[in-house]
Amino acid sequence: MQRSRAIVPVLLAAITTLTALPACEDKTAPAAVTPVPAASTATTTPVAPSTSTSTAPPTPAGALPAAGAPRLTFDSLTHDFGPVLDSQKYSTSFRFTNTGTGTLVIYTVKTSCGCTVATLRKTEFLPGEGSTIDVVFDPKGKTGTQTKNLTVVSNTQPASLTKLSIKAVVQPLVQYTLFLEFGVIALGQSHTRSVEVFYYDPNLEITDLFSTNPAVSARVVSPGRSNPVIGQPPYRATIEVTVAPDTPWGVLFQTRVTFTARGEPARGVEPVAVPYTLFVNGQVFGDLRVDPVLLTSKVKLGRGEPVRMSATLSRASGAPFSVHDVTITESTLPGLSAHVEATSAGVYEIVVEGVTPAVAGAVNGAVRVATNVPGEDRLVLHFSVYVR
Repeated sequence: MQRSRAIVPVLLAAITTLTALPACEDKTAPAAVTPVPAASTATTTPVAPSTSTSTAPPTPAGALPAAGAPRLTFDSLTHDFGPVLDSQKYSTSFRFTNTGTGTLVIYTVKTSCGCTVATLRKTEFLPGEGSTIDVVFDPKGKTGTQTKNLTVVSNTQPASLTKLSIKAVVQPLVQYTLFLEFGVIALGQSHTRSVEVFYYDPNLEITDLFSTNPAVSARVVSPGRSNPVIGQPPYRATIEVTVAPDTPWGVLFQTRVTFTARGEPARGVEPVAVPYTLFVNGQVFGDLRVDPVLLTSKVKLGRGEPVRMSATLSRASGAPFSVHDVTITESTLPGLSAHVEATSAGVYEIVVEGVTPAVAGAVNGAVRVATNVPGEDRLVLHFSVYVR
């Protein structure tokens, strides 16, 4: 693999669920954004990598819990960051006081998105005591109006849930579609697709193109062209992505193209360099086809339960063929086994079986399948399942 301004290997968006990223309830609006006045309005704060608070020190030693009814009172329930850039994090604090007569206990602070992190220094507060819930918002990958919610769970009655929210209008340095869809690509042929990148700075540069897949390349085409669409940034460039004819059979598994945009986020603001990622979907098939493209379980699974992941392998032409061998070559879970079952004439089921781990998380791996089909005699299938 090489780093270049012109050539790039690429990540499969259809498989991005394998990374088990935090769920994000985006309430986004189209990017009808105004130039950000300055980047100095933001502050960054080191925070714990969690989206909810954990148990903190209880009431100070010697202080007994107060009897009575606690009451959680915030100075404000909302915060509006206004226009923000996507190249840095933004922080704010929600100040609160226990205005009741009993000890207030805050159990958790849940956020609606992995882009928002909340921290709380302690969890128990006597009458009259207070503190802040510190919130950090990372707008990277967001565009336009963003509203993120926080839910404070406490021992107040009758309403034990308190809703907070933050809002921002994100103007990224560049705007583009995150996922590039190739669909089914004919084995042995070259295929090219493109993505338009929009921006405000006429001098912006797209550099450092890189791909995770050596069979996929990318280049920047015609930067600095005017964009005729009203309501969008006035300039555009094209990233052209090509799948080489020698790309092996199978899914473009975990293929991503990364690049760096360098330019002014707003007029008069110091230039910045922001990394971005383009996810690439596609399946390179010849006569042999697999369905689904990813072996997975048909049911939701808990810890320590039997698991069966399967996919059907068939020939588009309907011609007979045979499967000689099925072997697991990669797995994040020891003890799995693979075998093949002939379900009908010319149709096989590739099966991976075992027992789920004792901890929650993703189980991923790969299976090598040997067939007697010329040019498609060595196949690689991927499997994945999430354990609750």
